[in-house]
Amino acid sequence: EDYYPEKRLNYLSLALLIPLLFSLNYFVVQPYQSNKIFYTASKDANTSLEKIETYSKAFDLSPLGNEQTRRHLGNHITANHKKEMEALSKQVESATSIEERANLQKLFEKRKEAIEKNFVFVKEEMRKNIEISDENFRDFLVVSKLHNNYFDFKYLNQLIDSYSLENQEKDEGLFREAEEIVLKAQDYAREAINLGPTNQQGYWELAQGNINHGKIYLLLGEHDKKEEKFKKALDLAQKAIDLEPRLLDSHFRAINVAYQILGDHDLAYQKIKEAGEIDSLWEEELINMFPALQLNEL
Repeated sequence: EDYYPEKRLNYLSLALLIPLLFSLNYFVVQPYQSNKIFYTASKDANTSLEKIETYSKAFDLSPLGNEQTRRHLGNHITANHKKEMEALSKQVESATSIEERANLQKLFEKRKEAIEKNFVFVKEEMRKNIEISDENFRDFLVVSKLHNNYFDFKYLNQLIDSYSLENQEKDEGLFREAEEIVLKAQDYAREAINLGPTNQQGYWELAQGNINHGKIYLLLGEHDKKEEKFKKALDLAQKAIDLEPRLLDSHFRAINVAYQILGDHDLAYQKIKEAGEIDSLWEEELINMFPALQLNEL
C-alpha cells in the first residue's frame, strides 16, 4: 500500500529535478564556462588566429550575453590593432641582426593576417546582433567603426601603393572593394544616428566614413568629390559640437578635420578660438596639440 505513493513521489521529484538541472546548466554553468573562455583569451593582448576558434567555441557554448561580448570584441580590435602593429613594427626596425629582423618580420606578417581575419570574424558576429535587434544604437556604431578601421588597416596603404605606381593603371577592383567598405561604414553610422540622434559618436563615425571616402577620391584624382566629402566630414564634426558644446573631444575632431584633412590652418585656428570661448583652458590645450597653429598666435 505504501509502495505506489512512494513511487509516485519519486517520479514527481525526478520531474521537478530535470527542469531545475536544465535551467542551472543553461543559465549558470554554460554562461560561466563561456565567460571564462572569453576572460582567459582576453588576458593575452596579442591577436592570433587561434582566438577566432576560441571565441567561436565560447559563442556556441552559451547564447546568453553574446550581444554584449560581440560589442566588447568590436571595440577591442578597433582600439588596439594600430598599437599592436606599431609595436611590432618598432621591434622589426630595432632588430640588431639579419636573423632577428627576418624572424620579427615573419611574426609581423603573421600578426597582420590574424588581425585581418579577426576583423572579418567580429564584423560577421556583430551583424548577428543586428539580426537579433535592429534598434540598438551601440551595435550600428560598433559595426560602422569596424568598417572604418578595416578600411584603414587593409586598404589604405594598398591604395596609396597603387596610386604611386607610375605609368600603370590603378587596380580598379581594389578601389571598388575599398569604396564598398567605406559606404557600409557610412550606412551603419547613419542608422546609428537615426537611433541616437543626440549622441555625438554617430556623427564622429559618419564623419570618419566621409574622410575615408574622400581619401579614395583623392587617390583616384577626383578632387571635387574629395573636397565634397572632406567638407561633409567637417559639417558632421560641427554638428556633434552643436549637440553638446562642452565636450572637448568634439572640438578636437573638428579642428583635426580642418587642420589635417582640409589643410586649412586659419579655419583650424578659428575653431580653437571658438572652443576657447566655451572653456578658456581648452584654447591653450588645443594649441599645444597643433604646434603649427602657434604661429597664428603671433
